[in-house]
Amino acid sequence: MFFHLLCCGNYDCDLHYKVKRNSYHSYLLLMVVKGYGYMVRDGKRITLREGSLSLIDCFHPHEYGTDTGWKILWVHFDGIQANEWYEKINHATGGISNPLDSSTVLLALEKLLHRFQQRGGANEALTNMILVDLLSTFLIPAEQEEQDANVFDNILCYINEHISENINVEKLAERACLSPYYFIRSFKREIGYTPHEYIINTRVNAAKFYLKTSRMSIKDIVYNCGFSNESSFSNTFKRLTGFTPNQYRTTETL
Repeated sequence: MFFHLLCCGNYDCDLHYKVKRNSYHSYLLLMVVKGYGYMVRDGKRITLREGSLSLIDCFHPHEYGTDTGWKILWVHFDGIQANEWYEKINHATGGISNPLDSSTVLLALEKLLHRFQQRGGANEALTNMILVDLLSTFLIPAEQEEQDANVFDNILCYINEHISENINVEKLAERACLSPYYFIRSFKREIGYTPHEYIINTRVNAAKFYLKTSRMSIKDIVYNCGFSNESSFSNTFKRLTGFTPNQYRTTETL
């Protein structure tokens, strides 16, 4: 039922690296982390640049490599539905994707490698979920990625402009036209923080600015930065900066 990993790896290759095989009984996901390389498809040599993700049918003759050196992450996998995915992706993109946010793809592949190396192996359902997300990358148009990025740009602007107010996830999800569950997951993927973590960090950064550039009282800073009370503000500020608000105000560090 699930996709399953056969092998995976993280290679730093010199300019002599080349793979040319008749068959390997799997499908290959390969991401270029650094440098340039190529793959040969239907007799044509296709350039793979940094950030490129490629899907290769290794059941048939295949060839890829580099003339200059590159760093790659790769995963050989198979499954009952693997050929259907390959045919759909090959028809839509030729098996090449250059995602706007390659860091998300890189993180997913690194997660697969890490879990594969754990004692006892990776959880099959989780492995399948990550592989489906990676394969779906090929089928998401670049303009949709850009549109999604713009949605979160607007959300970040809203948070910064309303930092003194009560901002909750439900309100932000509604502005993004997403369910709270999907919003939190997408926000974390795009920004690197959960919405709550981002809001707290933004409030603390605003407080740091007020402490260093004004004589505003702690009480007024609490109000302007959206904290519920002075105790909550002081505890959060010290947890994230290592200083109490008053200590931070008198330090020379900006």
